[in-house]
Amino acid sequence: GTEACKLMMFYSIQFLGVQRFFVKISESNFASRQMFDRVLKFKQCHYAKCFQEYELEFVCTEKESIGLLREWNANVDVSFSALYPFCSFDFFDAPKSSATANCDS
Repeated sequence: GTEACKLMMFYSIQFLGVQRFFVKISESNFASRQMFDRVLKFKQCHYAKCFQEYELEFVCTEKESIGLLREWNANVDVSFSALYPFCSFDFFDAPKSSATANCDS
């Protein structure tokens, strides 16, 4: 689950410009709460007592996203760049305003 979430978040941040992720997790789902809270750095924003659900969010600033993506890329089993063999990623080394992926057609 963790690797899949990291890949989905990486793609969403890098290619879709997503800046906020939001999850609702049942009070009894301790494993998911741990993953989103401790591993993926989501913060609790609300608790819905009537549904017994925690609501967590991850708000992604550009500085945070670069740091997290760099950390995730270093620790993930499969390099993100291996997923896109026809693309050259300059995201991690690019200046803040020009974080792009250049793909050959």
